Amino acid sequence: MLRTTTYGLAVDDQCQVFDGAQRDAVEHLKSVVRSALVSAFDADTVTTEQDRISAIANEAWKGCLSRSEHADKWQFVDGARLYGDALLAAAGAMPSHITECAVGRDGAVIKRAAMDALRAEVLARYQGDEREQLDGLVATMSPAMAAQCDAYGYATDLEPAYWWNNRQQLQPQTPGGQPTSLSIYGPWTSFNFFSFEGFSEFAVLAYRTGGEGTGRLAGVTLERGNAPNGDGALYALTDGTLAALLSGAVEGFEIRVEGSEESFLLSRAAQSSDNGFITETRFTLDADAAASVLALPDATPLTFHFQLEPHSDWRQYVNHGERPATLPASRLKEAIDWASAPVAE
Repeated sequence: MLRTTTYGLAVDDQCQVFDGAQRDAVEHLKSVVRSALVSAFDADTVTTEQDRISAIANEAWKGCLSRSEHADKWQFVDGARLYGDALLAAAGAMPSHITECAVGRDGAVIKRAAMDALRAEVLARYQGDEREQLDGLVATMSPAMAAQCDAYGYATDLEPAYWWNNRQQLQPQTPGGQPTSLSIYGPWTSFNFFSFEGFSEFAVLAYRTGGEGTGRLAGVTLERGNAPNGDGALYALTDGTLAALLSGAVEGFEIRVEGSEESFLLSRAAQSSDNGFITETRFTLDADAAASVLALPDATPLTFHFQLEPHSDWRQYVNHGERPATLPASRLKEAIDWASAPVAE
């Protein structure tokens, strides 16, 4: 299972073969199996094998492949999808006395109605021999989930189902009126978190919208520190440009290469106001200049800076840890590539 799930996820990075719930389920299974193998062998051995499988997938898949011409390669993707769908459907196959179950010790709960709805959605995708295979896998996974729910009140294997349900209930705004990912990116099908590797780095969020979104592919959250305004995000857009959307009145925004004099000054494109007060400022970097940013060597550390008024000091943006932070150019590239990967036929 580790090889199949590793292969499938590597393919999904280059060609959209899973939806968000399937990807979550496949990632969960890969993590569970990896932990078991590390306990039986050692982490280096398991990691080496995962890297080998990923390299095979990356070499074979440069974008999407025709199913009819590459059936041998698609069988591994279909196998990973089958595993993921089985995990998603297994929740609704638990005995009816389990009307709800937590997904972890923190108490987050998924209710029976959501489990049943998800199972129905998965089953509708299968028929014939594939349905028999799915039912067989569900029959092996569901009893273990039920046993954990009965014994402990939670089952961690329910996490993908829980996040599927959260996505179903997501609204464009929070109860407090704050925009959610639905309004920022559009009706996304899957998202990926490209994490920081140090306390002084930025992370990147990427969303796949299937061409029906707002034009935003990936975003970097920018914190203003102790400045009165200027926080917001830098977005990579489908037209190849970069755009910064910042709170309040901001005079300037710049991307710099740390340790170098190279920089990219964004143009102020628009400001929004309410009752005479500027509430938002938008900056853009044209496609050619944005391409130059993305053409920088992978390890290039990018920093982000803003100026509140003409001739005032420039301030450096900080991350969630309130530290002046950098973003490796490779992380932004990877997020954009992942979000804009072609969709399988």
